[in-house]
This record gives sequence, C-alpha cells and structure tokens, in this order.
Amino acid sequence: MVIMNKKGVFFTIMSITLISVVLLILAPYPQQSLMMIERADKTALEYGNDFFVYLENSILPSMVKASSYSALNNISREYDSLLSSGKDFETAFKMLLWNETSTIAGLGNPYNMTYLLKELEKEFDESSPDTFSLSLSKNYTESNISIFQNDITGPYQVGVNVSVKASLKTNVANWSSTIHITSYVPIIGLEDPVYAHYTEGKYHNYFNLSTLDLGRNLSATPDQLLALYTPVQIGCFLNKAWNSSCFEDHVNRSAYFKNSRAPSFIQRMNLDITYNSSCCGIESFLNPAKIDMSSIHYGPDYNDPDGDDKNMTYVDYCFFSGQCGGIEGDNPDRMKLITDLYCLNDTFPYIKIDYMRLDYYNLSDCLRR
Repeated sequence: MVIMNKKGVFFTIMSITLISVVLLILAPYPQQSLMMIERADKTALEYGNDFFVYLENSILPSMVKASSYSALNNISREYDSLLSSGKDFETAFKMLLWNETSTIAGLGNPYNMTYLLKELEKEFDESSPDTFSLSLSKNYTESNISIFQNDITGPYQVGVNVSVKASLKTNVANWSSTIHITSYVPIIGLEDPVYAHYTEGKYHNYFNLSTLDLGRNLSATPDQLLALYTPVQIGCFLNKAWNSSCFEDHVNRSAYFKNSRAPSFIQRMNLDITYNSSCCGIESFLNPAKIDMSSIHYGPDYNDPDGDDKNMTYVDYCFFSGQCGGIEGDNPDRMKLITDLYCLNDTFPYIKIDYMRLDYYNLSDCLRR
C-alpha cells in the first residue's frame, strides 16, 4: 500500500507537469524557459518535502509495526529456540526486528526492517525521477531499538522505538535526518510462552481479549453485534460487569483480563511471572475443560502431579509459579485461601479461585451455601 500511495503522488505530479506543458505552448518564448524551471523546481521541492514527511509519519512507523509483530509472533511460537540460544527476550527481539540473518537457530523474521528498507529504496528508485535518490541506513548499531509497555500502551499493546537515518536527495534540495519512530503493536493472537513452558508443551494459549473488553472500541448496531458475538458476550461488555456467565465464557476462551497484581506481556515473554505490572498486568485462568490437569503440576516445588483436584487457584501465573506475590504488603497466606467455584464445577471440574479474585470477578454467588 505504501508503494501504491507513493506512485500515486508521483503520477499526480506528472499529470500536473503535462498540463503545464500545454500552457507553455501558448506562452511567449522568453517566458517558457523561466516558467518551466520554476514549475519543475517547485514540483520537485513539494514532492520531496511531502514524501519525507510521509516517510517519517506513516511509511516507517507502519514498517516497524509489521516487522515487530512478525518478530514477536515467531519468538512466541518458537520459544524453545529462544531458550536454547541463551539470549534474553529483548535481545532476540531486537535482532529479529532488524535482520532475519541472526545467529538464533530456529528463529527468523522474513519481514525484518533491513529487508523492508531495501524494498522501499528499490521501489522509490523505480518510481521516482532519475534526479531523486533515497538512502536509508541499515546499520543495526544505529537503530537504537527498544520495546516497552506503560500507561500509553496499556496491557494489550507494546511500544517499539526505532531510529532510522534517512536521506533524500533531489536536483533542487536535500533532506537528511535521524527519524525516531514509535509504533504501537498489538499482542492479540500471539502465543503466551508461559503455558507451553510450564506444561512441557502440553498446552498452548494465545492472547485474546476478555469478554468485558471485546467491544470496548466497537460502534455497531445490535444486529451487527449478534453477527460477531454471542448474547452472553454482548451482555457482558455492554454491562461492563462480571457474573458467572461472563466468567464461564472468559475461561472457555482462555482469555486475559487486566489486573495490576499480574505480570505484563513483556514479563511473560521473559518467563518473569513472580512480579506484577501496575500498568499492564494481565491474567487468564487454566481451562480444565481443555487441559488434562492430572498431567501437569503447579508451582516449582510440586513435582508430582496430584490428580485433577488440585489445591491451588487456577489463575495462570499463580498456578505455575506457586505464588501470587509481587506487591508490597500482599498477604503471603492468601494462597491458602482458595475455594471451589461450585456453580461452574459441571463445566470446569474442580476449578478454584483465591478469595481476592472471588470479589474481583464478582463470583460470590458461586460459593456453596
């Protein structure tokens, strides 16, 4: 799409030039040369400036977003390759974002920035006048890549910062600067490596929105909503309130919900699930209707599978780490304060929750009276 837009701008300029030629035929000869020079210079100047602005504000941010998602997708699905490499997540991400020919066996990114920048230079050269030249630095050491989450990204995106040196030369002017890009990349659809890692590859889970978050940015008619979601899902995100039906859908889809006591996406990609993220924490629940609970264990100190009926909350990071800590002043004994969700035991055998989340998910009615 970038290429088509750029070509469209160029062909528009060419059309203006052709109209100018027709007008020049009717002009006195002494004025023709002057008008042609002025029009050509003005067109080149405007085209060069517009393109450089578009490069900075649209083309490069779109490339960073596409390349980042591709790199994250590959890492999340081939996480064993990352662990085997001995490299941390951030280092691997930076390498794959910039160049596919990394030293991490089993990982790659066909849409890396080096490839995309080369393609952009190639297409620009083919569709622009001979007097125009675009040069984009592909030096990894100059790229200054970082990945982050904060209040702006929220829990379901990551921010990616990248620097690119760009130079545009024309017959009338030159543009040259280091362009600092920030792109926001969604995590929806990526795999959560926590599940595969802690179940020894028996279970895989993918980031998706909770029932309450599904329609947060959606403006649609009731008929359109019914075509996309179930009546339960519609009721949940319209009411913005949990109940046992909302929670059942939530667990069925192994979805995620924001919680400042939980780890963030980046922490999960580092398998760092014993600490929380106040801005971007997300958690899901193990779905006992999909996973054979007797084949997995909970916590690092529980090596013996103890059957289906485990004495542990089913919050994912609490279950796998053996603790729900991470916040100063948190009650270390509350891991012992768990209860069955009796109203859902027919759907999810033996599913349990800690008392703090009993209120958080509005599930008090699920207790046996």
